[in-house]
Amino acid sequence: QVLLNTKVNPGGADTTYTFEYGTEECSQDPDPCTVGFADKHVGSNLSFHSETDFLQGLRPGTVYYYRTIATNSAGTAFAHNGRYLARSASSAFSARSSARR
Repeated sequence: QVLLNTKVNPGGADTTYTFEYGTEECSQDPDPCTVGFADKHVGSNLSFHSETDFLQGLRPGTVYYYRTIATNSAGTAFAHNGRYLARSASSAFSARSSARR
């Protein structure tokens, strides 16, 4: 399993976020990545919230791409793609996103 970390700033609007991942870059059109988790609520203040989740079932030796998606009334913010080479041991990587508009 891999620990995903992100920081989400609601920008004063009620905000949710999720992680997506896949074996191709998530920013392509159409997006080949899979949303890995149900949306999680982070509130509506002006502070960054540190959030984590575990991603399981990755194939060792496979390169994965990932990003955070945050959504509120101002729209949707996409973090830049990250890249991770899955190994047999547990590891961690981080993604950053802000829903502030």
